[in-house]
Amino acid sequence: MGIENRFSFHARRSRLKNPARPDFCTGYEFWPYVLDIFKEKYPWAEFDYLDLGGNEILERYLIETSAGAKSGDFLQPTAAVTVEDLYGRKQFIDFQVTDHDVLPSIAKSRPGVYANALDAEVMGWNKRLLPPELVPTGLEDMANKVAANPDVFDGKIVGYPPHTVASRNLIFHLLELHHGPQFWDWMDVIAPKMKFLEGSSAMVEGIMSGTYLLCLAMPLSTCLMTMRDPARASLYDWGYHHDGQAVGGRFAGIPVATTTPNTSRLLLDFMMTKEGQAANTFAGKLSVRSDLPPETVAEDAVTLNDIEKAVGPENIVVVDYKADLEEGMAVFRERFKKALQA
Repeated sequence: MGIENRFSFHARRSRLKNPARPDFCTGYEFWPYVLDIFKEKYPWAEFDYLDLGGNEILERYLIETSAGAKSGDFLQPTAAVTVEDLYGRKQFIDFQVTDHDVLPSIAKSRPGVYANALDAEVMGWNKRLLPPELVPTGLEDMANKVAANPDVFDGKIVGYPPHTVASRNLIFHLLELHHGPQFWDWMDVIAPKMKFLEGSSAMVEGIMSGTYLLCLAMPLSTCLMTMRDPARASLYDWGYHHDGQAVGGRFAGIPVATTTPNTSRLLLDFMMTKEGQAANTFAGKLSVRSDLPPETVAEDAVTLNDIEKAVGPENIVVVDYKADLEEGMAVFRERFKKALQA
């Protein structure tokens, strides 16, 4: 397969510069769990990271490739909006992993692009400060509790801004479609009580300190990693949105501009195996596979089947982006701004 001993990853925020290595673009905290095992199997493979945020992966890749410069050899843009943009530009190699046929549809929505992990957008809260009777079970229940206790929740609900962050715009618009017109009855109550941050770590810290009581649409992976710290677990808890639980893929693919096509294919193939998927669970991510031996996964591992059992299959909202959603997302942004002033 040729000697491709270093390649680069584009994902999300620090880089070791070496033009001979493959570059990765993805969230660094996730990769040691996967790459350490991969490097044990293939010790000749070495990686450079470029840890980027949001749309930066798309922008950097397009700028570098248009200038004829080396860019990422493996892309993990995670967000469906960014993935669809790159896919629409025909920037992914059409590669099929060995275990393609056993993967669920949520993991393989586009040829050559795979969700190598899942995540769910759940609620997180300070269990020392938010009484159990005020912990919501879903969006409707949250609206009812906020309406009945406006002073308790005023400025104490934190979340990503769905009117300015594309990935959150998509998630909340899909929740709007799931719930129908009553969604806005609820958001007109909830939105004016919210504060916005653009990082889940900052949200957790705010909940820990008591600055906020409750987070709306917190990545489950963040909650699981938080609960692994006993001190934090004594203050923090999380739960599903039982009336509409968003679940989406964390997407990866091999760009057409890769300089290490064989190694990149090998890595993507490994990520979708049972071994690679089990490794995801130790990073707090949800495996896309339901056939993993229990002894191979993290003790707190959550699967899509677990979520379906908790909320019911009818309340799973699959997060994926298609261009025909764009008009509705734009309308959502303007309507949400009005909800903030309700």
